[in-house]
Amino acid sequence: MAIYDILVLGSTATGMQLLPPGNLGIYTFTLAPMNGFMISLLHVAQTEDFSVRAWFSTQPGGESIITGTYRVIPLARLPTVFVFYDLALPIIVPPGAVPLPVPPGTYIMNFLNLANAENIFSFKIERYTGALLPS
Repeated sequence: MAIYDILVLGSTATGMQLLPPGNLGIYTFTLAPMNGFMISLLHVAQTEDFSVRAWFSTQPGGESIITGTYRVIPLARLPTVFVFYDLALPIIVPPGAVPLPVPPGTYIMNFLNLANAENIFSFKIERYTGALLPS
């Protein structure tokens, strides 16, 4: 049994998402070989700052696959942008974006509402081909 109620987020990965208090929202996506995604996260609600936490895992609510600074991401009112890509793909990540090279597979974006009120955040996921590094 999960510690939090799990809410499966819609199949469209763009726009505002409403997350009830104490709920975990999940969005599942598959990274194919030699592909990448650009993922933008933004806290929108006028509730407590940084009250939505996000992380990437392979199971709903599972352990973060990222180590270091971006293991768990406190959503802010300025967008945080990640380039999530096949580690075999030699791409150039745009300035200001966080590179997240991972093996191809199925991943879950987890969003946990820590506030005692509904929270609103926005996330956008789109294919990223980027510029390839010169060989």
